[in-house]
Amino acid sequence: YTNLNSLIVSILIGGVGFIVENISFDIEVLDAALPRGVPRNSFIILCGNGGTGKSVFLVNIAHTFLRRGEPVIYMALDDDPHSIASLFMTFHIDINGYVREKLFNVIDAFSFRLSSFKKTHPAVVREVNPKDLDQLIYTVSYTHLRAHETEA
Repeated sequence: YTNLNSLIVSILIGGVGFIVENISFDIEVLDAALPRGVPRNSFIILCGNGGTGKSVFLVNIAHTFLRRGEPVIYMALDDDPHSIASLFMTFHIDINGYVREKLFNVIDAFSFRLSSFKKTHPAVVREVNPKDLDQLIYTVSYTHLRAHETEA
């Protein structure tokens, strides 16, 4: 192994000997920072202080994968699904077609706190309470498997 990350990735996906396909983001700054890309089907968490551009990165990363016909699972922790759809529209990305094709899926971990004020969105595959980690992990795993079934 050329580095520890390759070894760790191989062990995580089922043992030494598996070949891991890396994919690029097709976003210049990310590809420069990650020249080998990231392992396909990675669970990527993007975090940082407010106003640092996380949402812009997320929209661009998601759009890159959607254009390739690859499913995206967006976990909404800080915004309701309608705000997320509006954010994509800000960048002239209409997610409605991707939602119909079941390529864009939202796990809504925000709206549970809105009670009667919440509005449903067609991209939501499940609403969860982020304090229930078992449900959250199950929902992410199930949604991931379901999204890749439609890909096959």
